[in-house]
Amino acid sequence: SQMAMISFAGPIVSLYISFTIPILLSLLDWSFPTVVVWMDHTHLFTYTLTDHVLRLAGTNFIIGAFNLVPISPLDGGRVIHAVVWHCSNESYAHKVSAYVAGVGGAALLGTGMYWLNIPLILISLFVVMVARSEYMLFQEASGSPSSSSPPSV
Repeated sequence: SQMAMISFAGPIVSLYISFTIPILLSLLDWSFPTVVVWMDHTHLFTYTLTDHVLRLAGTNFIIGAFNLVPISPLDGGRVIHAVVWHCSNESYAHKVSAYVAGVGGAALLGTGMYWLNIPLILISLFVVMVARSEYMLFQEASGSPSSSSPPSV
């Protein structure tokens, strides 16, 4: 469906940029002069502009790959929702999105707690909140009573 294609656009562009930049740098044999030098109390660090461009490519790869994770607030979750909606109905799409986001949020939360990674813990809590709201949308679309509890993590 159109929603799935639109959701794929952002991550695909990020991944395309992340692979294109290093290929262009190697094919064109571009090497930039050293432009950044600073001191860290005991060490002198030098980086070239090429290093920074390659870091930009790596960052684009990480963003694109993370965005394809099939949990609801991310583009991958929107793709799953659109595909399920296209194959069945809106109510079932909300239900699948809620459960996938709940499981994904729980996995992110466990990983964040294991590594004591505060940003990952915060992201996982946001994902769990989105899972709960998706479940409420499922209840509304299916006509289920709102007293039943949403999926818990």
